[in-house]
Amino acid sequence: SAENSADFRETTKQRLEDSTARQIDDDLRNQAVDALLDITDVEIPEIMINDKIDSFMEDMNSRLSQQGLSLERYVEFTGKTMKDLREESRPNAERAVKTEVALMEVAKRENLEATEVDIDAECTKVAMMTNTELDVIKDRLMKTGQYSVLVFTILVKKAIDFLVDNAKIVPYKEDAEQAEDKE
Repeated sequence: SAENSADFRETTKQRLEDSTARQIDDDLRNQAVDALLDITDVEIPEIMINDKIDSFMEDMNSRLSQQGLSLERYVEFTGKTMKDLREESRPNAERAVKTEVALMEVAKRENLEATEVDIDAECTKVAMMTNTELDVIKDRLMKTGQYSVLVFTILVKKAIDFLVDNAKIVPYKEDAEQAEDKE
């Protein structure tokens, strides 16, 4: 019916707008992080880079195992060595660690905190997705040592939000001139 197709159009339009807004939001966040990295000059300890490479390898392994593969088999197929894979992921690992260090510095300077409310909000999301009690989720976080990871994640998000909110968006020259002409 026409009514249903109007609903469908409205829903689809809303979905597109949401995903476009998310895309713009992601772009802004990425730009903010890039800008931060441009002005951040930190020496990253080798151990942090290696830890990040390890976690990349674990991620890759779990993604492959979902497809019924293992990292070892993947290495065989591609003709690469584990050392090659680790070296290939080094630039991303360096960037990721540098980003984390810089964002934590922002969080510290701006006195950003992961409040009980923030932590509960994140835990509630997980509880709803997994259909588990909130207390069970929080208890599990404590037992598995994931609590500090959650706090870290919240701080990183707050630091990025802070950067985006405080980014000075510089208009292009033409835009600025057009704005003056209109006045």
